[in-house]
Amino acid sequence: MPIIKPKAEWTNEDLAIIELNTKACYTLAYAFSINEYNKICRLKMAKEIWDSRSINYEGIKDVQLRKVITLTRHYESYHMEEGEFVDDMLGRLQVLLNKLEALGQNFTKAQINLQILNSFPRVWEHKTTTIQEARNFKTLALDKLLGILRVHEVHLQNMDHLPKRNFVALKTRETSSKREERKSPSRVLKVHMNEFDASDNNFEISIDDEMALM
Repeated sequence: MPIIKPKAEWTNEDLAIIELNTKACYTLAYAFSINEYNKICRLKMAKEIWDSRSINYEGIKDVQLRKVITLTRHYESYHMEEGEFVDDMLGRLQVLLNKLEALGQNFTKAQINLQILNSFPRVWEHKTTTIQEARNFKTLALDKLLGILRVHEVHLQNMDHLPKRNFVALKTRETSSKREERKSPSRVLKVHMNEFDASDNNFEISIDDEMALM
């Protein structure tokens, strides 16, 4: 509460309250960025500053909660898509996990490993079951799990259960790009940037569209 009586009538108790309020205001001010400080610099009482920022951050928290709900739903429905390779699949998962972690949602190693193994189609069932039955399954590092899955992916490809990467087509495409680069560097740069944007946004577009509707 602000002290409304004349300064000449202030008591030692009033001075102590004013000193405490001043310290609190300085403490809060130092915690803000320049933009945030400009929003509260006119306020004189620490409680006014606190209430002002609390209302603002509660709105931010509501948006964050909606994002968490959306991302968690995508995490729970995460699965290997048809024709997708292990590296690509885990890359999508890592994007999800990074976004959830930034919002304060963390998963244990066991939870992540289980989510990965449950995301594979039926042709992977024997291998994923074997991994889950291993003693170190709950503590298995992600890079080691990725290595195991890569080896089995090659095995399934050799057994013609999975398609192989078309390295010939990829090499032809790279050669063609180099030829175009010699002809028109600016054109090739535009093509490369479009390819990068498309690959980077394939996964995020569904999430962003859904959040835009909130």
